[in-house]
Amino acid sequence: RKSRGKRSRESNVCETPSDKDDSLLAHNSSDCVAPVEDDRESRDSHELCVKRGKKCEDHDTRGAQEAIRGLEKSRCSECQMRARWLCLVCKKTLCTKNRAGDHLMNHLKESDHRVYVHLSKGRVMCLACDVELEVKDHSRGQRSEEKVVVDESSFPSASTTMTMTPSVKTLKKISSVDTRGNAVEPYALQSRPIMSNIEDEDDDIRPKGLSGLYNMGNTCYANAALQALVNCPPFSDYFRRKGSLGAYAGGSGGQSAPFVSHAFMQLIQKMWSPQRIPAIYPDNLLYHIRNKCPQFSGFAQQDSQEFIRCLLELVHRELARPVYAHEDAAASAWKRKKQNNNRTTDSGQSPRWRRRSSGSGSGSTGENAGDSGWSSDGDTMMMGEEDINWKPVRQRSVVSDVFDGSMESAVRCLTCNNVSTVTETFADLSLQIASPPHYTPTIDDEEMAPDGESWMWSWGHWLTSLSSWFVPPAVSIEDCFAAFFTPDRLIGDDMYSCEKCSKLRNGVKTYRITKLPEVLCVHLKRFSHDQQAGGAKMNTRVTFPLAGLDLSKWATETAGESEYELCALVCHEGATVDSGHYVAIARNEIDGNWYEFDDSTVTKLDAAYVLTKDAYVLFYQKKQDLRQERVRDAVRQMMSPQAIANSSGGDRHYISTEWLERLSTFAEPGPITNYDFLCPHANLLPRRSEHVTVICTAVPTQLWRYLSQTFGGGPSVSQLHYCAVCDGRAKNLVEKRNREAENFRQLERNMHAAEDRSPALLYAHHIDAPSCISKSWFSDWEKFVNDPAVEPPGPIDNSSLLIKSPDGKTRLRPRAHCLRVPREFYLYFQALYGGGPEVFYIESDQPSEEKAAEVIRMADLAIAAEGQRLQQEDAAAAAKESSDGEE
Repeated sequence: RKSRGKRSRESNVCETPSDKDDSLLAHNSSDCVAPVEDDRESRDSHELCVKRGKKCEDHDTRGAQEAIRGLEKSRCSECQMRARWLCLVCKKTLCTKNRAGDHLMNHLKESDHRVYVHLSKGRVMCLACDVELEVKDHSRGQRSEEKVVVDESSFPSASTTMTMTPSVKTLKKISSVDTRGNAVEPYALQSRPIMSNIEDEDDDIRPKGLSGLYNMGNTCYANAALQALVNCPPFSDYFRRKGSLGAYAGGSGGQSAPFVSHAFMQLIQKMWSPQRIPAIYPDNLLYHIRNKCPQFSGFAQQDSQEFIRCLLELVHRELARPVYAHEDAAASAWKRKKQNNNRTTDSGQSPRWRRRSSGSGSGSTGENAGDSGWSSDGDTMMMGEEDINWKPVRQRSVVSDVFDGSMESAVRCLTCNNVSTVTETFADLSLQIASPPHYTPTIDDEEMAPDGESWMWSWGHWLTSLSSWFVPPAVSIEDCFAAFFTPDRLIGDDMYSCEKCSKLRNGVKTYRITKLPEVLCVHLKRFSHDQQAGGAKMNTRVTFPLAGLDLSKWATETAGESEYELCALVCHEGATVDSGHYVAIARNEIDGNWYEFDDSTVTKLDAAYVLTKDAYVLFYQKKQDLRQERVRDAVRQMMSPQAIANSSGGDRHYISTEWLERLSTFAEPGPITNYDFLCPHANLLPRRSEHVTVICTAVPTQLWRYLSQTFGGGPSVSQLHYCAVCDGRAKNLVEKRNREAENFRQLERNMHAAEDRSPALLYAHHIDAPSCISKSWFSDWEKFVNDPAVEPPGPIDNSSLLIKSPDGKTRLRPRAHCLRVPREFYLYFQALYGGGPEVFYIESDQPSEEKAAEVIRMADLAIAAEGQRLQQEDAAAAAKESSDGEE
């Protein structure tokens, strides 16, 4: 019941052909925004104007182009938002959508003015009839000459650009977030834009991001999963404008190419391209995923949630980079300072506001801040080589940045009240669907019945209770969270071993979220995977909010922003896990409307209709804080040409490109992480120095100070230098990798040669059992010799392979994760790294140290004797050959 979501979980779920219920998809066919042919010639498109005694072409369009000159960046006459259209009758500038409504359409309805001109494109349209009009003066030709330098392929086709469908005209913006988009571009350091926007002029007609995905043989499970992920802005924005992922692959440019991540990036860029491609084949991405996860091969139905987990795990592995202790220490120091500042905040602020407020630096980030020092967290001491722990504490990627949270489980002993805690990371939360309560009449209910009608009252309650068994009442997603976080009583067979009592004790286990993810993935356990149920689906109605999902009651005060807004969900239509059909529903981040993605068909939905769907996987994004919006506005102002021109000198600081991307879309980007490209000495990280123009961005010193004081982190750096210490260490590690790998291969060749010459030269001839080595340790060594970003493994630790029997002797643990290796290989690794103990692969008790030493001593003597015998043979053969030559 308390199972945690892990990033990857293998699945062998079979899939059967779809039995999609078409009636479920026909609820609002008029709102379909999938590509349709321009049928204006086959219908009376001038019907509204004809009814008013005039045709559209009779409207006066003279002076349209002159009227919009100088108004391209004007504001709406009603709300001061950016205007898109000009009314040719009353000359009002109007926006198409904002929080207050659609002022263009409101003006059309209230004034009956029908002719409007687009401020940036110069198109003149009769919006009442949805028809583009011909401009009756010479200015249109001049406008065309001005636009000839624009690549026409970057604009939508005529069928989508020149025709405003009814569904597009009535778009309503329900999102409270206006700022979206990638933070940086992979150009030169000095010219890379910050806080760039993903919107363009054609978004008024049809927003980007509405491309469908073709079904390639029962791949609806994959299409729905991909559409949901593509519409999670903090995740998809990472891939939208990157030209290559080579600089981010493995954090080191390792040997393993990021095939899955690159294919996923290409798909996202096509789906969000200005061409607004109607539908796309995801064949390249599926090919690479199936190479890594063969369970998704073939044409069988699969679990969409399992596909999401596998895809995110693959992307994480390809793009992960190691994080070291000194990086976490710098971030923790800033968080402690921020919490201390929040405690001294004005008591008039609410606790939630204080917790979400951005701290202020102490002034240590001024002009004289050292280039090689630590950030404004106050620790300005340089790290000595002896203080650096080069063993990574974790692996980090865009997947972990977006989806990973942490949870603390605490067990309290009911005897001594000792509390033991464990913190674990989760990538999603799998929630059991809470059991709906069945109504049972009470004495108070009968007392409320009118006199003489208590039997009718009871009879009505009995019918209500009976109907609830056939039509289960709905439960809320908050009920599912409450059930998930309900304390567990550890009694009877579930008693736990108290470390203080040293006995099995009754206890209570509780859970709390200690770090809330930027995007929370919630999986509702609708399918039963046991053999008796046969993958049956639980159809209990689970209600969920579009906004305002608050997890504060299940999280610690330091967990971060706890209010979430829905951005996407995956729905399953069908009765069992191996049948049915998957669709995705997502909110487009440009126009704020909801769309259903049913393979290649995309349909606009009302928000109220979204709430009626039976969700299977939901993606909730943290609510954007108004303070964060003000920070983004301040960054834009500081990066404006006028602000840069007025700034003193050309001083620059360097900042992590990936952190700037998080600033653009995350509600909580966290402290600045310049260790993405810096070593512990605040110089260039050797393994990433070749990609420095991509992974870091130059910003004005004034902007650096502002961001450092607002978010903390660092370290501050205004000049990029190679680090002699880390560069020398990197070269030594390269030599160590090559030497160890070559010596290992040479040892393997020598053993093959010895076996051919005389098996008595090997330990296997004298000792019956091979040696064992921890599989995890050997995997770490393999990663070290194959990946320049991986540190050497520590000493061999075979202790987990052994278990003590009741008589005190040690045995090999059943199903131990070990590798059987010749003793020569074990001795090679033991000489390099030390550790142990030496374990033999036998089912009986392990030999005592004395007995093992004696067996090994005898084997060494036999091997030495065999070697001496072979040397004598070789000497005799050489002498004979020499004497034969003299004769």
